[in-house]
Amino acid sequence: MIQYVYDDEIENKNKEKDNTPRSCNDYNNVNDSSNTQDIFISSLKKTDSLFECEVFKPEQTNKYSKSALITDMTISPHARYVTLTQNIRKRRGTKIVSFNPIYKDINTEKMDHWKMSLDCNDKRLFKKVKKKLTLDEHLIWNKSMTNKKIIDRKNNNPRDEVLNTSNFTLAMTNKEENNNENSLMDRVLKNSLFANMDDEGDYIYVYNREFIQEYSEKCKNPIKNYVYLDAMFFGMSMCCQQLTMSFPTVDDAKYVYDQLAVIAPLFLALTACTPYLGGFLTETDTRWRVISNSVDCRTEEELSYICKPRYSGISLYISNELPLKRNYYFYNDVDVILDKNVYDKLKKENVDEYLARHIASLFVRDPIVVFEGSYSERDIATIQKKIMELSNDEDKIKGMVEGSSSNSLSSKVLLDNEDRNKNDSSIKEMNKSNDNNHNNNCHIEYNNKKDINMNKIYLSDNFEFIEDYEEKVLSSHQHFENFQSTNWNSVRFKPPPILDNHFKGPSSIGWRVEFRTPDIQITDFENSCVVTLVMLLSKFILKERLNLYIPMTLLEENLFRASKREALTKEKFYFRKDLSYDTLNNEFEEKSIYDIFFNETNGLFFLCYKYVDELFKEGLLNQSAKNKIDEYIEFVKQRCSGKICTGAMYLRNFILNHPAYEKNSYINSKINYDICKLIADIGKGLIIPQELLGVFVDPYKERIKSDIRQINESQYLKSLAYKYISGEDYTQYLLLNEVLKDDQDYCTCTRRTIYEESMDNTVEFAKKMYELSA
Repeated sequence: MIQYVYDDEIENKNKEKDNTPRSCNDYNNVNDSSNTQDIFISSLKKTDSLFECEVFKPEQTNKYSKSALITDMTISPHARYVTLTQNIRKRRGTKIVSFNPIYKDINTEKMDHWKMSLDCNDKRLFKKVKKKLTLDEHLIWNKSMTNKKIIDRKNNNPRDEVLNTSNFTLAMTNKEENNNENSLMDRVLKNSLFANMDDEGDYIYVYNREFIQEYSEKCKNPIKNYVYLDAMFFGMSMCCQQLTMSFPTVDDAKYVYDQLAVIAPLFLALTACTPYLGGFLTETDTRWRVISNSVDCRTEEELSYICKPRYSGISLYISNELPLKRNYYFYNDVDVILDKNVYDKLKKENVDEYLARHIASLFVRDPIVVFEGSYSERDIATIQKKIMELSNDEDKIKGMVEGSSSNSLSSKVLLDNEDRNKNDSSIKEMNKSNDNNHNNNCHIEYNNKKDINMNKIYLSDNFEFIEDYEEKVLSSHQHFENFQSTNWNSVRFKPPPILDNHFKGPSSIGWRVEFRTPDIQITDFENSCVVTLVMLLSKFILKERLNLYIPMTLLEENLFRASKREALTKEKFYFRKDLSYDTLNNEFEEKSIYDIFFNETNGLFFLCYKYVDELFKEGLLNQSAKNKIDEYIEFVKQRCSGKICTGAMYLRNFILNHPAYEKNSYINSKINYDICKLIADIGKGLIIPQELLGVFVDPYKERIKSDIRQINESQYLKSLAYKYISGEDYTQYLLLNEVLKDDQDYCTCTRRTIYEESMDNTVEFAKKMYELSA
């Protein structure tokens, strides 16, 4: 591994109290003195203010986020991001709240950071909210299909006539049966991500948002041993890897959507690469919990009936095939909210039942950002008319809609002004009347201390906002995409666009499914591995019609466990025993990810390996493609078994063994700099850490790829170089050779490689690169 040594520490190196290499996982200590490099960095001083700058102090610029921790200067100036930041905060009524447990080391609790911090069991931090059983008329529960909830703690729904639970066995551990939350803080943290409205309690515990916001102004770390984050920035600034696949039919897309939803938590654990937050090592390894909290725009009242934030796991399975059809309420055992107007409209247009419910669940949310031009003048007039019906207070109405000419139209979305009285929080929901006439008349009960529900402003009962049909079709698509693109689920179902990119004809894009959980990886090899295997798995699921369904409550539990530290090797996840399409055996068990993927009975990648072999024998895969897929599967196998680190474990061990680490969980500026340099060096191929990549990456080939990335002479040259390096075709070498002959810039860029002696002869250099790749 790499050891960083600083000039100001060399003298005292022998005086270190504890030079023993440390790891958060003793059995996986990756230190090897024979593979140690000393890197001297003289530019860093003892001061811990390396990255501080006057203009970036949070208190100077925080109009949109109101954050006590970061400045708005860190937010992209694009209208979407500043508007999202502001609107999420305004809609919920307070700043974002995200708490994440810190990885406790020897000196963690001795830090000065905690002088004013509260204990995690301080009851001022929490409050109790009574569950709402009866909704307003435009909202309905998925199980009862009315606005009145069925109180059924066992999830045996009378509507599911063919539900057979006799084969359902859930291996709950004694610890879980006795309520595995160790404290009220654990329960509230879990409820912030998902609260089961069907459990036995009449109340749910939530954060006391107002108290936390007020206390965070005095103390930047409100709860001892927890990282506090207070703005959308902390979630939406993170990196992830999302891939979208197209399918020939809507039924295929819906089926793969359901199955990938079950796989999604497993890939979140497999790709875990976020072991620190807010400058501290944490007890989580992924970005998921933070990003879910960071865009949670639910009001305090909505916490009582909307069970999860808009960034979360899926809410409903949607396929209309046999495995779900005969067990719909058994698998969709979480009671979610639907918008009745949307559901009725979709059913009227012959959209199938389960898909209509899914779309209707999206429209429960409000639009968070609306761009100018996405609504016609008639839309705006209708919106203004509805707003006028809500109140006779013309001054307030004027303040809500006067920004119609602004670039981002944020003032059209925000109906609560910055100067509004703090006690103004929400408005009673509108009630529809005279539904038989299909008009937009609303009988509204208004309260000056309430906010306006945006859904009923932007949605009419019959969707007839626009006279012109073509404009209506395009606008309806924009309406849908506005809601769709701000419901960030673990998997996303994406209908085809109505028209192509040039608006000249129907789109050729098919029905799509977007897989959204993986953390971004450190290297290209890992990222390409994830993409390849998700696509392979999708094709195999579709071919064999694998049945991976588990109840939604267990899926949520899997998603929660996937973020825990070293979840890949230490946690167990709920998974089916029988994967047959038409099975009646609905038994589940807790299994390790290695067992789920590689057991020799029905391990997913064990079966995929055989599938790849079949494709090769049938001539549908060439030898090169088969070898690469086999390599990716073997890489995942070694990572799942613990022989190779996840990115999170690798970075955590790097920090724990850093000479500037003070065993207090804190990542100071020196460590921060070296993490950035380490990742950059890995990307350039200068370092190939075997504990992260094993023997799967060739360091010389990575250096060549890094050099090729630096070519600025021509995009054409880059394209040829990449094709040629991959060994795709020898003719690419000949073409590349012709381009390289007189390219002095290319020679200059590559003089740092081990092929320096060949720089005077570009033909020989290119030939060597080709031979190496082959």
